[in-house]
Amino acid sequence: MLEGRYLGCTRIGGQMKQGGKLKLDQLIKKFRLNDNWIDQNQIDELLSFGSKVVPHLEKILADVNSQRHRFDVKIPPKNPGWFVPLYSLYLLAHLGSEDSLDTVLEFLSQKQETLDYWLHDFLNEDIWEVTYLLGGNQLEKLQEFVLNKELDCFARLAVCTALIQTALNFQKKKRTVSRIFTELLKSENEDSEFIGLLVSELMDLQDQVLKPLMLKALETNVVWSGIISSGEVNSGFKKKCTRRIVPLDLPQRVEHFKQYAYRSTTSSRTSRQEKRRILEESL
Repeated sequence: MLEGRYLGCTRIGGQMKQGGKLKLDQLIKKFRLNDNWIDQNQIDELLSFGSKVVPHLEKILADVNSQRHRFDVKIPPKNPGWFVPLYSLYLLAHLGSEDSLDTVLEFLSQKQETLDYWLHDFLNEDIWEVTYLLGGNQLEKLQEFVLNKELDCFARLAVCTALIQTALNFQKKKRTVSRIFTELLKSENEDSEFIGLLVSELMDLQDQVLKPLMLKALETNVVWSGIISSGEVNSGFKKKCTRRIVPLDLPQRVEHFKQYAYRSTTSSRTSRQEKRRILEESL
């Protein structure tokens, strides 16, 4: 837990309610059967068990990992319950289960198509909160993740966002985060799209030490100017405007999820590959 507290989250106590293990097992079974969205009362019941619910949430994510080679995600089976792993990620973060970071990072280490299957567009905009809340005291693990070129571009970017916000919200950690991004920007043979999006994210940090490395990385990796250009980097640094954000608290997160209550992998949606093809054809 970052500096002994959360930004926007409340830690739940660990006392077992009457009924103990049997009651918790029943709640988890019901939780696993949810279709598309999960009632706040059900979430509150689970959280009332505190740390006792953590192994069950980790097991849900581990089960997803074990299935990664059992189906063709390009022609996925009906998956109305895709919200269950998504909620599991956020409940672990809300509970402050820092020991679950390895499980979370393993989940995010799946290939692109599998991450699209389970996380939809949440990977791009929201998942950073989970690694931010669980990884603030384990920066070396986040560093190892973002430096791994074999991992999905947007999963790495989510963790990069977590690192950036850690530096902005906890000044004592800024130097360590800056060293991580120094190593990342100097990394050879990186994907040009990843570098372009990374530089765009780093504009939020406004770290003058990183600026020359950002400009060099754009040039070295031949990044398309439609993502970000050196001119935009220079202009952005002149404005000296950082972007500090904090995770949603749990009620806000649940409300946000409700907006996607009827989405599933069988819904009509555009994959990342298709989005890229459409963009390239429009140029």
